[in-house]
Amino acid sequence: MFLPLPIYRAAFDQQGSRWTLQAVRMNGYIGGIHILPDQAQILNAFFILAFIPTFNFLYRMVDKCFGQGFVTKLRKMSLGMVFASLAFAVSAVVQSKIDVNLTISPSLDSEIAFSLLNLDPDKTISGKLEPLSSKAIKKFPDELKNEFEAKPYNRSFVPISGAKSGKTEKATAEYLLVTDEEYEIQIPSIDYTQSIEMDNGRTVWNFAYLPNKKIIEYPGWATKDSDGKAHVVVISTLNIQHNVTFIPKEDCSSCKEVSIRLEPCIFNDGIKRITANDDDAEQTLLCVAGYVKDNDRPVTLKKGIYDIEVFVDHGSPFNQMFFNQEFGTGAAYTVVVDETEVTQTTQIQQLQDINTNDISMLWIIPQFFIITVAEVMINVTGLEFAYTQAPKSLKSVLTSFWPLT
Repeated sequence: MFLPLPIYRAAFDQQGSRWTLQAVRMNGYIGGIHILPDQAQILNAFFILAFIPTFNFLYRMVDKCFGQGFVTKLRKMSLGMVFASLAFAVSAVVQSKIDVNLTISPSLDSEIAFSLLNLDPDKTISGKLEPLSSKAIKKFPDELKNEFEAKPYNRSFVPISGAKSGKTEKATAEYLLVTDEEYEIQIPSIDYTQSIEMDNGRTVWNFAYLPNKKIIEYPGWATKDSDGKAHVVVISTLNIQHNVTFIPKEDCSSCKEVSIRLEPCIFNDGIKRITANDDDAEQTLLCVAGYVKDNDRPVTLKKGIYDIEVFVDHGSPFNQMFFNQEFGTGAAYTVVVDETEVTQTTQIQQLQDINTNDISMLWIIPQFFIITVAEVMINVTGLEFAYTQAPKSLKSVLTSFWPLT
């Protein structure tokens, strides 16, 4: 009798795992209140307290209509299984709405996305990514090429993994399958070739190209912030020590000011390249902050409008404010601070790497409502069923089997 129950239990407990991860991709701002993804689980406790007396009343009403004894324990449990299935059908519909504008990112430890960020205002960088080992990939998808092109202050993802079933061409283009293999980056337009090894799964490995063939490598964000904040990576090309401060506007009372200090990056004259790598603990990206593994200088912002101040001590033409920059919930951005050669002033470029959560967390309520209906019909009824149907000598044993499921 209890054999189907572990399947139900496995599905029911998804509200504390997959459904919470689903809520991470939803907008938790409801009016002036910010609901965190794991706080959505309180819905289950709220509903079950309300449903137990309500359903006891409904059972009596049904018995009056269809005759005493019509509502049996087995019928309640069977109907509860139907509701449990319906809850996941509703969850699938909600997820399909989320997926419309969801930025595809690496989902496995062996997957990594390659991103080329062009910070040269005068050049469009194009090239291709070639595997140095035949073990690295199965094949290039027929409809996609391993070529890339990035216009000034834009980025380009390199499509080189095998096509994923059910994924669109756009989604496939943002995947790169890498398992401790070396790849060679060939960029004909700037005459630069460099072999790299990508072994950090579930991340976006970024190559930021600055003027004069300078290259910064750093692991970017592939996942959304679990608290619904925006991840921000700040890259600066200024050749002087300076502060970059994000100042919230007055209409965001819960937002806090975030300030980071950046210094000029020190490049190796031979290859003009610096890397943030797990294997090179001594290497620090002084001119980049907020990237993955940068635990000392995280840049996470609550949803809102911010002014960005670039400030240099002792007075400098670099001092400048950038007004009304919007940062959305659950998104990721790259903010580039650059010096213009003509006016000797700073300019800012804001690129969105991960889309903002655009589906309200209120849409998660129906699936919690329905799964709690199933819980009242199965969990409460089943415990009573296990006790009452067992012989006297096995009542404790069979009752213990119920929570064992």
